[in-house]
Amino acid sequence: MHPESSPIPSAQRPVDGVMGRWGSNASCVAISPNYIITTRHQGGGVGTIVRFNGESFRVAAIMNEPTTDGAADLRVCLITRPDGTPANRSDYAVLYSGDPTGLPIVVGGFGWVRGEAVYNSEIGWGYKWLSASNLNWGANTIDDTQDDVVAAAGSFTSDTALFDFDPYNVILRPFECAVATGDSGGGWFIEDGGEWKLTSLSAYVQFSSASYYDVIGTSYGEWHWGIRLQSYLSWITPLLIEPPCANVSAADITHDCQVTIEDMAVLSRYWLEGCNLSNAFCEGGDVAADGMINLEDFAIMAGDWLNCGYAAPWGCEN
Repeated sequence: MHPESSPIPSAQRPVDGVMGRWGSNASCVAISPNYIITTRHQGGGVGTIVRFNGESFRVAAIMNEPTTDGAADLRVCLITRPDGTPANRSDYAVLYSGDPTGLPIVVGGFGWVRGEAVYNSEIGWGYKWLSASNLNWGANTIDDTQDDVVAAAGSFTSDTALFDFDPYNVILRPFECAVATGDSGGGWFIEDGGEWKLTSLSAYVQFSSASYYDVIGTSYGEWHWGIRLQSYLSWITPLLIEPPCANVSAADITHDCQVTIEDMAVLSRYWLEGCNLSNAFCEGGDVAADGMINLEDFAIMAGDWLNCGYAAPWGCEN
């Protein structure tokens, strides 16, 4: 944000509890009591720890956007408490279904913040990025949308929304913000009927290491791209049906409705180890509930091997 921009008053933005810290390098947004949404390019997977309001949760299952040709930089994740019980959080965002073009947004994320001012004769004025990991809120306006944007080393093809980082004017543009390292997966929110709804996720920036405004020879500042969720609502919405499985096996550690090699991998990591709060009860792998990963857990898993508990929206393995 520009130097004189004050923090956005809490009454003018979503509650902090909808925004989460993904591992140590990105952000995420709660979209139901037990599900979050984030981008894919920052890495991490099942077992990643996410934090909301300082409380830790564990990623128990991941559903990647399934487009066959050029999947989007987008994933929905089931989270649990460290002991494997449902998260059942009360703070989460509803998804915005309209066209966001031209609408004001509030942007949340755990990214880096403004450092010293810099000038580049080829680019313009701006600020270096300064390492940080606290939740911050800023504001902007969605200027445009683009379809089939290839980014993140060419691994993903996503529909996006865009905003720019405008020149310094706190009076006309209060809380104007850019995004930086650590903001990936953070939310862009639109106020709709008195409710803050999630429209996009921070994904890409035009420059790295610094954010620039007043680009030489143009009338706009640096562009930022977000994954536009309206394009993926038909995939996201069914995933939020809870509970995800009709018949839950104790051995379904990853909560994907089937006992597979991913569940066996948890047992392997903690074989013959004690399970307690310090290791999240062996990441939920103590299926026999006897305080240790051993042959009893293996026997339960073998008995339910490949049994599909429910034809969940993301399907079961053959």
